[in-house]
Amino acid sequence: AGGNSGPYDLFLSADKTAPDSLVASYPTLVVGSDFQYAIGSLILWSNTTGVDISAGLPNPLNTNFVIADPTKAPYGYAAAQVLSSAPWSIPITTTYPSGFVKTQPNIVATYNAVAAKTYPYGFIHLSAVCAQNLTTGVQTITAPSANSYKQYLYNDAAHPYSRILQWGVKINITGRTAAQNTQLDNFVTYLLGNTTALNYIRGACYSLT
Repeated sequence: AGGNSGPYDLFLSADKTAPDSLVASYPTLVVGSDFQYAIGSLILWSNTTGVDISAGLPNPLNTNFVIADPTKAPYGYAAAQVLSSAPWSIPITTTYPSGFVKTQPNIVATYNAVAAKTYPYGFIHLSAVCAQNLTTGVQTITAPSANSYKQYLYNDAAHPYSRILQWGVKINITGRTAAQNTQLDNFVTYLLGNTTALNYIRGACYSLT
C-alpha cells in the first residue's frame, strides 16, 4: 500500500528539487502533487559592528566569509551563482578548498555562524533577519547598522541567481485516520490560500509569486 510509519505529515522544502524527486521517484511515500508555498531571497549580512558591506561583496575579496554548502542548500547554490559572476568569477564547485569562501552544511548553520560572529559576514536567507510591514511594504532588517547588509535580488543584471522556489508535499503516513487526513488537507489549504497564513509568509519577507 506504500506509505511509511514516520512522524512527519508534511515536507516543506527550501527548494523544488527535493519534493519533485519524492513525487517522481517515491510516489507511494507522498500524497498528491507537490506545491509552491514561498519564494526566498538572498542577503549578504553581518552581525559585527563596524563591518560595512552596504556596497555588497568586496572586490577583491579580502576576508573570510561564509555561504551554505551549494551542493546541499538552495541558498548556498544561489550564493555560489553570485560568486560565479563578475568581478569574482569563482566557478561553482562542491568545495572551496582555498581562498576566502568558507561553507557551512546548511543555511541555518550559516546564519548561526554569522550571528555568532565566527565570520564577519555571509550570504544568508533574507527571512532570518527581515520583517515586512504588510501595509506599507517596508522591510526592516535586523542588523547592527544600515551598512551591515546588502540584499541580492534574483534578477539583478550583474549578479543573478536562480529563484529560490520553496515547495512542499504531503507525506503518506501509514495508519493516518480519515480525520487526520482531513486535518492535513485543511492545513495545506490554509497555508496556500488563507490570508492570515499568506501574511505570515509575506511578513517574513518571502515572495509568493
